[in-house]
Amino acid sequence: MSFTAIGAKTLDEPGHPSHVLTDGYFASVMATGVAALLARIARVNPGLDRLSIGFPDSVLRKLPKDQIMDWVEADPARRAAIVAHLLKPVFASDSDVDALLVEAYGSRDDVRSAVFARAASGTFLGSAADHWAAIAEEMRLISERTALAGVRAWAQAASASFAEMAKHQRGREADQAIRWR
Repeated sequence: MSFTAIGAKTLDEPGHPSHVLTDGYFASVMATGVAALLARIARVNPGLDRLSIGFPDSVLRKLPKDQIMDWVEADPARRAAIVAHLLKPVFASDSDVDALLVEAYGSRDDVRSAVFARAASGTFLGSAADHWAAIAEEMRLISERTALAGVRAWAQAASASFAEMAKHQRGREADQAIRWR
């Protein structure tokens, strides 16, 4: 299994095993280190901080969060945004890597916008307004349950943005309904 959308390159180029993102590979990652995997992904895909389409959402959650955060801390100006682009935010707990990343680096514009973009990405069926409203509510709930001030601030801002998106989309959907009667 590989992904090819990131930076128009693939991880199964010479020196990059095609099974790099499978469960079996995670055992060898533990032997060589999370930093080596993240460095390889960043090196093979230099545009990663701008384009991460197709990167499996669960990959980073399978790796030790302390090692991910150590890798980011070594060069936060570049690496925080890379990890933010690779990680679909869930904020299931304040100790998850997405919460730790936003708490530490969520005040940075590149990280804040990357996390928001990943929260907004994905597919849905039905009303886009309903979809944005549901995400707004999810972000509101995250802001209420977290004890982390940075996560709370990010989630409140994201909730407000998604609510505004829902409001605008409701207007567009109402206009379309009138046009198509």
